[in-house]
Amino acid sequence: MTILTCNQAYAAVIDLETRSELQLTLKQYIDAGTVDGVYERFNVEQGQIEKLRLKTLHPVIFVIGKKYMMCADFLDADGNDVLLDYIVSSTASGFRIEQEIPGRRSYLLQIFERIY
Repeated sequence: MTILTCNQAYAAVIDLETRSELQLTLKQYIDAGTVDGVYERFNVEQGQIEKLRLKTLHPVIFVIGKKYMMCADFLDADGNDVLLDYIVSSTASGFRIEQEIPGRRSYLLQIFERIY
C-alpha cells in the first residue's frame, strides 16, 4: 500500500513502512501529552488551555524533501472538531515532531512551501 499526497506540488509516494513510522511517531507524540485520555494544549488565540480528545489521525501526508505535514482530528470539551497540523522531520534516528499548528490548511501549505 502507498499513499499519494493530494496536492501536485507535494506529489510523492510514501511507502507503507515510512507511512507507518510517521503515523506511529505522531501517535506517540500525542500519547506523551495525553493524561486520562485528555490532550492538553495551549490555544494562543484564546489564551487558555484546551482539553482535547484524539479522534483520528489523517491518512494523507504532505511531503517536501525530508519534511512531512500530518494532521489529526480532536474533539474539544464541547464535542466540537479541532484540527491540528504537525510538521515532522526525518532525522538519522527516525522522525521527530517539529511543530504543532492549529489547522489552517491553506495558510500552512503556503508557509510549508516557502520554508521547505
